[in-house]
Amino acid sequence: MQTGDNVLAINDHEIVNYSDLRKYFLEAQVITIERNGEEQKIDLPEDFLGRLSTSKSRGFLELRFPFVIGKVADSSLNKGAGLKKGDIVLSINNQELKYFDQLAARLQNLKNQSIEVEILRGDNKITKTLQVDDNGKLGVYAGGSYSDIEKLGYYDIVEKQYSLGESFGVGLTRFKNQIGSYWMQLKLIFTPSTGAYKGVGGFKAIFDIFPDTWSWQAFWGITAFLSIMLGVLNLLPIPALDGGHVVFLLYEMVSGKKPSDKFMEYAQMVGFFLLIALVLLANGNDIFKAIFN
Repeated sequence: MQTGDNVLAINDHEIVNYSDLRKYFLEAQVITIERNGEEQKIDLPEDFLGRLSTSKSRGFLELRFPFVIGKVADSSLNKGAGLKKGDIVLSINNQELKYFDQLAARLQNLKNQSIEVEILRGDNKITKTLQVDDNGKLGVYAGGSYSDIEKLGYYDIVEKQYSLGESFGVGLTRFKNQIGSYWMQLKLIFTPSTGAYKGVGGFKAIFDIFPDTWSWQAFWGITAFLSIMLGVLNLLPIPALDGGHVVFLLYEMVSGKKPSDKFMEYAQMVGFFLLIALVLLANGNDIFKAIFN
């Protein structure tokens, strides 16, 4: 895939909203994109998840954004250039700069030079002279919010609101979809050819999925997701878990006799060692990625 590709579908699922990507990405086999006005299909290898989990860059597909000024570094050559948070860089030396990811390549040929940039501040366009350092940097961090970018016409931000009655139905649907997604992930993990087991994480992986800044919605959403994961995991037919006890009870109901105490003891030991192995695998992956990635 390339920067600028427009994702149209994953497998047979049409992608309408950016939020739809994560819903279908883990089970992706074919991604349909639009590139330079032409539709193309990209076939992913069977072990794509394994490759992604062990690569140095494991970033997800992101939206392209304009260059919105977030912060000017204290060590920047442009500290006193009069830049303000929220300024939007429209062009460099009269050449349009539509997306922030275009900036690095543009500045590589302008090292140690002065450049003229056109900036949108509120409803006004102004011109500033900035300095590019010997590394091809401006010393400026990008920022901006979705609402700022929506005003420029880059994207449409859709916010859905539900009444109290509607929220129960929507919540039930999301719960069902989340359970289905988790079972699908377990299936991928226990299918060695996909390499998905390489992405299993432990305590550090759980810590990393929480955002850097406080958001009550994100915090409780992730907490609820982790609770669902534990609930589904507990239903696996492994001795020492509730799912294993259900299997033994079903056996007793069908056969009319209870498994022997000796068998139950060995089964519980096997289940315990399986759980310990899973914990070691998960946290071992965290350690491996921290050292080699």
